[in-house]
Amino acid sequence: MDQPLHQLVIIELNKMRSGPGFSDRQRALYDFAIYIRDAYPLFTGREAMKIDNLVAHAIYTDLDAAPQVLHETAWHMLQSAIGLRNEIADARTDGSMSALRAATVAYVEKRQRGIDMEGEEAGRIINALVKQSAERHPRLGLSYGYIGNIWHAPYKDDRSFRVFTKVRAANAPNSSISFGAHSIENLGHLAIMAEKEFQEWCAHLQERLDAGELRAI
Repeated sequence: MDQPLHQLVIIELNKMRSGPGFSDRQRALYDFAIYIRDAYPLFTGREAMKIDNLVAHAIYTDLDAAPQVLHETAWHMLQSAIGLRNEIADARTDGSMSALRAATVAYVEKRQRGIDMEGEEAGRIINALVKQSAERHPRLGLSYGYIGNIWHAPYKDDRSFRVFTKVRAANAPNSSISFGAHSIENLGHLAIMAEKEFQEWCAHLQERLDAGELRAI
């Protein structure tokens, strides 16, 4: 597929918009594809594929509203690894188009918040979560910091920010387990990810430590 699915939906529905039979359901699909098009530049790589995959979910939410020519493409996208485990689609409260859009908007707004967040604010959020989790799980040895160097122009700052632990895998005694690995430009994304996942990640690590799968130094 040379073009993302959202663009194909826009092209096909644009052919129908001027006709008298263009329904409200088709307009809802068209508006959703437009929203995805506008949000798409915020994402790269697999995340961009996941965002575009939501259009396949939208098509199969209301199959009659979608152009017939796109049904097969959407179906294959739904059966892909991304389509079968798209947590954005899974977060909708019901099977309606409005619920899919609400879940999508919430995800996109979090991404935008991460982009807009200053490094100082991101650091405060992450440090607060680390402090809270360190009190619950002292054996993990949690600390927030970075590896790499602070370079000045014309060199690039190559620091990688993460939450470190004092936990090792049994088969990798010289390598500690850590959360995140984000550049200075992406600290906001790390903060957003930490708000969502860090406490659960720590609890799972503690369970593995208690079970003897990991060891603390």
